[in-house]
Amino acid sequence: MQEEGGKDMIVNGIPASKWGASLSEKLITPSGVNATMQDGIPSSKDSSCKRIYIKVLFENSTRDLVEKSISNFSAIVSKTFILQVPNKDTYFKCEPAPLKIEETGFNDMMYITAEFNCIEYEKEKLITNSEKSFSFEVSGNIKAPAIVEIIPDVTVNKLVITGLGEEITINNVVGGKRTIINSEEGTVTQDGINHYEHYESWDFPYVSAGSNTVKVNIIGVTVNIKYKARWN
Repeated sequence: MQEEGGKDMIVNGIPASKWGASLSEKLITPSGVNATMQDGIPSSKDSSCKRIYIKVLFENSTRDLVEKSISNFSAIVSKTFILQVPNKDTYFKCEPAPLKIEETGFNDMMYITAEFNCIEYEKEKLITNSEKSFSFEVSGNIKAPAIVEIIPDVTVNKLVITGLGEEITINNVVGGKRTIINSEEGTVTQDGINHYEHYESWDFPYVSAGSNTVKVNIIGVTVNIKYKARWN
C-alpha cells in the first residue's frame, strides 16, 4: 500500500495505510496564480501556491468498510490539512477541494482523485543572534513568512529592524520580555499580550530565498527568527 519509494502518503501526521489506502499517482505543478494565505489557507492569489493532483486507492474486505474509510479520509481533507508524499522531504499545506470517486470494477476497491492548492515548505528553522547585524542563508526559491521574537536586555522606546522585508519599528519594547511578530498569524504580542498598536510597518516580516542580512538599531537585543523555507 505504498508508492514506489516505500513510504506512505501522510495526512495530518496519519499514514494513508490507516485507511487501507495507498497513493497510486501524484503530480505536483506550480499553479501560475497569485495566492495568499487566508486563515492559514492558500488562496488563489499567491504565486507560491502549487497544485497537487493525487489518485488514491482504498482497499478493504467489504464495500461498506471501503466507503467508511473514504468518508473518514474526506472528513480530514475537508478543511486545511498538511500533506506529505513519498520521495519528498517537504510538506504541503493544502486547502480543501472536492473528491471524485472512481470505480475499479472490484467491490472491495475504490479510487478517489483530487487536486489541491498547496503551499510547499520545509521543516521550521531557527536563527538566533544578539549582534546588531547578522546574515544567514535560506533555502527554497521564494520568500517565506517569518516569526520574529525580540528580547532586549533593557527597555527600548524605539526598536528598528531592517532586512526582513519592509523596515520594522516597534515601540515600548520592555526589557526581558518577549515581543513576537508572527507573520503566519498576523499578530504582534509582548509576553502573550496584544502589542500591535506599538508596531509600525507596511508589512509583516519575511525571509528571502538566498542571503539575508538583518540589522537592529541598538545593541543588547536577542533576535530569534523562525521560518519554513518555501518552494514555488
